[in-house]
Amino acid sequence: MMTAWNGDSSADPTSTEIRSSDPTASWQRHTIDNSLVGADGVRLGDFNHDGRTDIVTGWEESGVVRLYLHPGAGPATQPWPALTIGHGDSVEDAFPIDVDGDRHLEVISCHEGKTRKVMLHRPNGNTSETIDVRNPNQDATKRWLSQTLSSLASEQWMFGHGIQLHDGRQAVVFGSKGRNASITLLRPTVGTPETIEQWTPQRLRDAGWIMSLRCVDIDQDGDDDIVYSDRKGPLRGVGWLEQPDDLSGDSPWNDHILHQSDHEVMFLQADPNQLFVATRDGVWLRIDRNDDGTWHSRPFPNPAGVPHGKAIARLNDGRLVMTANTLDDADPTPAIGIWISDPQHTSWSRLGTAQGAKFDRIECVDIDGDGDQDILTCEERFALGVVWYENPQHDASQQSNR
Repeated sequence: MMTAWNGDSSADPTSTEIRSSDPTASWQRHTIDNSLVGADGVRLGDFNHDGRTDIVTGWEESGVVRLYLHPGAGPATQPWPALTIGHGDSVEDAFPIDVDGDRHLEVISCHEGKTRKVMLHRPNGNTSETIDVRNPNQDATKRWLSQTLSSLASEQWMFGHGIQLHDGRQAVVFGSKGRNASITLLRPTVGTPETIEQWTPQRLRDAGWIMSLRCVDIDQDGDDDIVYSDRKGPLRGVGWLEQPDDLSGDSPWNDHILHQSDHEVMFLQADPNQLFVATRDGVWLRIDRNDDGTWHSRPFPNPAGVPHGKAIARLNDGRLVMTANTLDDADPTPAIGIWISDPQHTSWSRLGTAQGAKFDRIECVDIDGDGDQDILTCEERFALGVVWYENPQHDASQQSNR
């Protein structure tokens, strides 16, 4: 969980500069997989119960869902063992979830475009056999069953996230884009041992184009709420849906708006007191909770020459990481697509040299087991694929500040 902003306005980043130093020699990029086309998102889970962070990614143009099993700290700098566990056109998101409570993870994929469906991918038989990587980079679809969830047909589904209801039921929330878009909850009936194919969808909110879904206890009442960003249409903005006390029927989830403006909001990171939001308008947003429980938002400039932010996240040392889509830049010399700030968020440094790139969502996670957070992301147009950037700051001085 992120530490809330300290409220000191003197620490606000009022201007942004680009550092002239080149950090690429220290933040080394490692490739997990670049063998396919259109890596679209990275989601985390432990599939083989070894305590390490495994990764699920949907490859939109290649039309596959892949599982990457963490090979250990040393081998993690090399390409990871990969299993193709599902196929489907226009896969926009794929994420792990235990839908049946057996302590083994399944994967759900969301599909947009003309495909417009949600698919469940589950191991077929013994889990240890279905994730066997003695022969890595294999097509494992014969050992994984894939099926379409018919109750969620017709919408262009963008993202999903598992959510625990306060009565103990596991549910899943989905967001879509385009005509008839929504945030929709898929949940089992109270007191009924239903499979996910029998769960009931509940439309929680109309939408234009959902970009983020995070499950966070915003009102700090002991249950998770749904934080969202909606980038298009009359309802665009950032808000949260409050989990109701009464879950017996179709009780509404009250929609609380945190930021509503003309900003085209993208991926966000949230905790109960503070949100960071990327936009495609040359700024990023910081949304803070006031002492009286209200909220206020403030825009701060992106790195110079980077109008189209994609995702933003904060490392546990206070620095921000931003990814961007620099393919859309009007400048004939496109900018770098991934950046890191100083702890005060007043200056930015480039990571890598990928110009004209289209990076995606970010996970800050210790991949190499050295105690500091690395940067995990993916890039879908420059052929970088699924990559992670190794944090070079693991030393005594850094540890003393954590």
